[in-house]
Amino acid sequence: MSTFKKIVCKKLGTNFSECTEIVTESLKEPTANQLLVKISAAGINASDINFTSGHYSSGAAKLPFDCGFEGIGTLAAVGSSLQDKFKVGEAVIVLSTCAGTSASFGTLGSPR
Repeated sequence: MSTFKKIVCKKLGTNFSECTEIVTESLKEPTANQLLVKISAAGINASDINFTSGHYSSGAAKLPFDCGFEGIGTLAAVGSSLQDKFKVGEAVIVLSTCAGTSASFGTLGSPR
């Protein structure tokens, strides 16, 4: 697989479906300090709606941004410096502010 889909917020507003769109992006291998997660499930809840409407951001949200605060999945790839701690296929849960879990894949960690 060389591409994946994700939900991106293009503008702030109270109508989630009008403010977001599904986009296709190239799937990249993780850097040495990153994990690539194949997202199995991600919820859309009040926090997502409040963030895309601008209630939580206090002007900090830089448009466009990836949607999704939490999700579950499995590790699809592990950066070279993390291979002693994580293994491909391990189950993971992602909990973070605007982690971008409303996607088929997500990258976690530092891009260094």
